[in-house]
Amino acid sequence: MVTYDILRANIGASLANDYMKENDESGEIVGIVRVGVSLERANKEVDKISKSAIGLTVIVIVASILLSFFLIKVLLNPIKELALGTKKIASGDLSYRVPLTSSDELSDLAESFNSMAQDLKSYVDELNNEKEDLLELKIMLEQRGKELEETLDKVQNIQQELLRSEKFATIGRLAASVAHELRNPLASLKNISYYLSKMGNFEDVKSKKMLDMLSSDVSRANKIITDLLDYSRAKKLNKLEIWIDEFVDKAISNVVLGDNIEVARELERFKAVVDPDKMTQVLINLISNARDAMPDGGLIKISCARKEGTYEIKVSDNGIGMSQETASHIFDPLYTTKLKGIGLGLSIVKEIVDAHFGAITVDSTESKGTVFTIMLPLE
Repeated sequence: MVTYDILRANIGASLANDYMKENDESGEIVGIVRVGVSLERANKEVDKISKSAIGLTVIVIVASILLSFFLIKVLLNPIKELALGTKKIASGDLSYRVPLTSSDELSDLAESFNSMAQDLKSYVDELNNEKEDLLELKIMLEQRGKELEETLDKVQNIQQELLRSEKFATIGRLAASVAHELRNPLASLKNISYYLSKMGNFEDVKSKKMLDMLSSDVSRANKIITDLLDYSRAKKLNKLEIWIDEFVDKAISNVVLGDNIEVARELERFKAVVDPDKMTQVLINLISNARDAMPDGGLIKISCARKEGTYEIKVSDNGIGMSQETASHIFDPLYTTKLKGIGLGLSIVKEIVDAHFGAITVDSTESKGTVFTIMLPLE
């Protein structure tokens, strides 16, 4: 059997003969076949193989990109949505829900996340409702606390007023009793003083001075008794409608002021209902106190003006003033800073103002002066 092999181009006869000898038992050369391949064709084959490889590479790259986009859509987007949902929940947006875009494990995870967010929102809403209830309860308790404090203050004020009224009633009864007992002897002394001054012929200056002193002291004692009786009597008012500016101006004219005292008036003209006699007593007392607070002279300002259903009367001076401690007791009966007097003047003033359903306050500074303010209803 003869074996024929196709050998490459340009293989020499000797090489072929040797090859044939090695592969043929007879060693006889039957023939030589030359196969030739051109270089151009080989290059074309190489180019073809290269283009095929490039095309395959492009296909692989495109397929990889498409696969990547698919993986991003399928895997990364849900993960991003979960991350976004976590941030939303952490920032307090408990209404945010992760959209369900697939039916795989990530969708189950998103559904679990949404369920957790819903439970958390329900829990937070419940806490907020409880918080609102607690705030309402706190506000209610604070209001009740304020009401209790106001009630306690009112009870304490009423208790103090009752004690004060009881004390003042006792003082009033005692004052009335003492005043009645002293008025008759004082009247006798006053008559004696008047008789001696008219009938007697005192050439001695000292005797005449003593007689004048007796008459003056009797008048002062009589005024004290009158104050005691006024304080002990019930304050029954006889109200009339009057022009306030004319009334205040008349009250000013009833007070004896020195030449070193100047009076400034700021009186608005309007009508009000008051007891003229009692309020005249109030103004005379306040103006007299202002005068006494300025022994070296000064300025007394008196003003009157309407203020929404009420009106205000102010009496101020630039005198010696008083301390806060003194001002806090100035309306207490039997409290006085004067050497003469028993401290009933301003107590009577306050009772008259209270009887008119008004209020009186004092504002004073030592060495600067004092301001008394009366607030009264127009009707």
